[in-house]
Amino acid sequence: MTAKRVGSLHTRQPTATLGVPPIDRLPSELLLLIMKENLYEHVEVSDLSECRIERVMFDRRLSQVCRRWRTLTLACSELWSIVPHVNSHPKWTKACISRCSCGPIDIVVPKGTIWKDRRVQKTIWLALPHLARARRLDLHLGTGAYNVDASDEGALGSVSSSNM
Repeated sequence: MTAKRVGSLHTRQPTATLGVPPIDRLPSELLLLIMKENLYEHVEVSDLSECRIERVMFDRRLSQVCRRWRTLTLACSELWSIVPHVNSHPKWTKACISRCSCGPIDIVVPKGTIWKDRRVQKTIWLALPHLARARRLDLHLGTGAYNVDASDEGALGSVSSSNM
């Protein structure tokens, strides 16, 4: 075989993949692995000599890239397992809980959360009935943390002692 012929073999692609972007040729398992890797962020500790890994909320925009990505992300409950979403509408927390209906969840209320905000309170109350499934409970209590209205929607009453 001549060098010219060998070179043309390396540049020729199967006709089925012509025009298909490389990312669309990735196997679903690898694509999900990349998305799951996006759930972790390296956070430097104050003296810069240490670094800790922190779990962050899934960027839901990835589920809106195309039909294939939407199908993959909706089928992977791990991507939706951080609740509540205190900076979003309570409907978003409900959606995440329904997409991660039986798996473990991480209940996270980040630093800077304004606990007095009624929308924040409602969002937190949505996560409480799922406390028994919590793999992690990360609550940052600020100065207004103790002003949560416990009578709102029977919040504490909705969490039975068997869930705690």
